[in-house]
Amino acid sequence: MNVAVMALFMTIHWSDEFVVDLYYKVQLDTFDHYYNNMYGLFYAPEGFTIHFIICNEGILPRKLKERVKSGETVKVQIAGYVTQACESPSFIPEDLYYRII
Repeated sequence: MNVAVMALFMTIHWSDEFVVDLYYKVQLDTFDHYYNNMYGLFYAPEGFTIHFIICNEGILPRKLKERVKSGETVKVQIAGYVTQACESPSFIPEDLYYRII
């Protein structure tokens, strides 16, 4: 699997029609300390994957958060400004981790 590194401070426009899966990240096992209990976005075009973590979950409508937190994955179109991670994962080299929205 290839890792896509998003350009820091990238802007995604509505006209790009960027559709992703919105999910809620839970701890998978005792060794999983990667952005647990946070909302995330997943995009998988051919050949690689892109993951975003939503640091400012207040932008999500309450009903959508409830749906996703219950375990459902929802397709959503996104637009906005991609910035650096809310908290950089310490176990992934800086040049390989995904840029976070």
